[in-house]
Amino acid sequence: MLRNLQSPVSNLNTFDLTTMLEYMIRRLIQGFITLMAISVIVFALASAYPGGIMSAYEENPDVTAEDYARLRAKYGLDDPVPLRYMKWMGNVATRASRLSRNVQCSTKLATGLATPCY
Repeated sequence: MLRNLQSPVSNLNTFDLTTMLEYMIRRLIQGFITLMAISVIVFALASAYPGGIMSAYEENPDVTAEDYARLRAKYGLDDPVPLRYMKWMGNVATRASRLSRNVQCSTKLATGLATPCY
């Protein structure tokens, strides 16, 4: 009855590299899908702001129709949603790289290893 039980240590000898590689690839794909889903949700929440980002301009009597149209074009609000999402993702990536560069620069400055980075 106890013959079929094996020690967990004996399974380590039969380690299969392809199984681990498949697991890692599967986890990377799952992580990418999760990050994309989170980014879509954040974009949707940011876009669903009550009244929109132009509501302050709509209520201002000093803003003309031409100004309003120019601001909508400047902020890309007339673009299709997929294009706005891609621009937003580009801005997120640009800000993330800028933040990383600023942190690295301030760390070098704090330790006295570099001159100011611009």
